[in-house]
Amino acid sequence: MDSCKYHPLTPATFFCHKCKINACDACVDTGNVYSDPKCFICGKEMESLGAMNYAVPFWRRLEETFRYPFNIQTGSLIIITGILTGIISFLPGLIAVIVSFIISAALVKYSFDCLERTSRGDFTPPQLIDSLEGGRLLLLQLVVLIILVTVAALFAISFLGSFIGGIIAFLLFVSLPAMTISLAIEENLLEALNPVKTYSMITAIGLPYGLLLGFLMIMMGSLEVISQLFSMVEPVSARILQSCAANYYWVVAFHMMGYMIFENQKHLGFSARESDNQGNANRGEHENIAANISVYIKEGMLDQAFKKFEELINKFPNNQSYQDDFFELLVKSGNKKTLTRYSTFYLRAIANGPMPEKLGIAYKRIAQVIPNYLPSSPSLRVTLAKVFFQRGEDKIAIAQLNGLHKEFPDYEYLADAYQLLADILAKQPRMQDKAKECQQFATKLKRKKQQEEEERKRQKTVKTKKVIDSSFENLRNSLSNDSNKGASLSGFGLVPKDEE
Repeated sequence: MDSCKYHPLTPATFFCHKCKINACDACVDTGNVYSDPKCFICGKEMESLGAMNYAVPFWRRLEETFRYPFNIQTGSLIIITGILTGIISFLPGLIAVIVSFIISAALVKYSFDCLERTSRGDFTPPQLIDSLEGGRLLLLQLVVLIILVTVAALFAISFLGSFIGGIIAFLLFVSLPAMTISLAIEENLLEALNPVKTYSMITAIGLPYGLLLGFLMIMMGSLEVISQLFSMVEPVSARILQSCAANYYWVVAFHMMGYMIFENQKHLGFSARESDNQGNANRGEHENIAANISVYIKEGMLDQAFKKFEELINKFPNNQSYQDDFFELLVKSGNKKTLTRYSTFYLRAIANGPMPEKLGIAYKRIAQVIPNYLPSSPSLRVTLAKVFFQRGEDKIAIAQLNGLHKEFPDYEYLADAYQLLADILAKQPRMQDKAKECQQFATKLKRKKQQEEEERKRQKTVKTKKVIDSSFENLRNSLSNDSNKGASLSGFGLVPKDEE
């Protein structure tokens, strides 16, 4: 069994010919719904390996195989055809032959559809209506195949003697399942009758084909036992019960041959997946990017992983788990440049998130990689100072606030920040003078801020007054112009006398 390069315990379902990499469903690029999955490394389309690496051997799922016909539609077909077969066996010759042929054709067609459906990885029986519609040419080829093999076997026994003829007949019936499988794959009667093709298929499947023959012989032998048991029952009822048992085994045998194709698809030259195991066809964009990141990390392509993480976080900024994963990767990889650029964003996300208590832990982990690290946001540094002050880690809190006025002179709450610094310093031994200086500086900043606020209000008042005065002036000029216009019109006799 070939396993996924990135998940050694998981069977591989795709192969990249360029990179020579086996991958499972979780490790391929399914971002484009209009093309086959691609390799995350080279971007080329990957070859589907189908179920060849995870299909369970058919002898380990015999319980599911013999339960296969236990559903309403398949069971109804088995019982109805069994009843009709039992009844028509007592009808006159030609009518019985015609009706029996029609019934057998319907059962063979349904069973062959079971084989085809199973070979494609769909282990649910087909609907009766769907099965009986179309596919008549394939049914005809299957009937002709069975007739030819039967006639050839009888001919060999009749004309070549019981020994040689018996060997040929045995070989023909041993080859019949392989011929049926070949017909299901190729849909060509001549290909199915090709002895070289049949031999190649049997040798390609190997031991499981022998086991399949063994189970088919056991089922045929059990039919003989069932016939003996039912011989004491009323003839019509016995015939019906025997027919139902034979029909049941017929469906099971074709389902078993279909699974043989599914299980040995690698040797038979095609690819199929279980219908309920279609991989990540419906994987969302964020899941696909996350899978890409996982592959890059396992390949050691960290720069590409960083870029993909940034793309993922930009597209899904509210997903905290992606932010945490990126942070973990940056810390463990020790990439100072990217960690410095990302840390302020990450710390701010924690501060505004549902678990702000993680803020101090995250900062300390950053500081282990980047000693003396300080965020590029003044508000975030104040928040960190409060967190560490409450935790009794005053040294880190002081480092966040020290020199804040030089780095961010326009910070709106600079006075509050230095008031906090003064409070922290006041509790430190031999730092009273520094605390007093910070207190004075905070007071000075508050006074300056208050003066600036008053100046802004004054300027706003002056500006408002100017706007009002300008509006009144414009109104006065407008009224004056209207008055002059009226007098001018009167002078030209354009104003009625009663208005004069």
